[in-house]
Amino acid sequence: MGGHCTELQDGKRFNLAMLAVGAAVAGEGIAMGRTAMVLDELRRGSLVAPFPYAVRSPAAYHFITMPDPSVQVQMIGDWIGSQGEQFVTMRTAVFAELGIRLADVSMTAGG
Repeated sequence: MGGHCTELQDGKRFNLAMLAVGAAVAGEGIAMGRTAMVLDELRRGSLVAPFPYAVRSPAAYHFITMPDPSVQVQMIGDWIGSQGEQFVTMRTAVFAELGIRLADVSMTAGG
């Protein structure tokens, strides 16, 4: 299975995902990126999804506070939660418009 493709090894390499996405937007090649980083470009059409599905990352963010957080900390937590909800709403709408299905991936063996 597989082969050796020297052309891929000779291409540009980026240490930041947004640099790779920017190069793809500029027409310099292709890039894979987290939905949060490319959703606006997909919506505008400056990037296209090559496949009709996206894979949900098992990664997650957690907002951790002391047992009795201050009102200010609670407000920040509420704001972060609302931003997450807005993103999910936008992602759902953009994916529906583009015909992209969101799939879950298990990190377990045989997933």
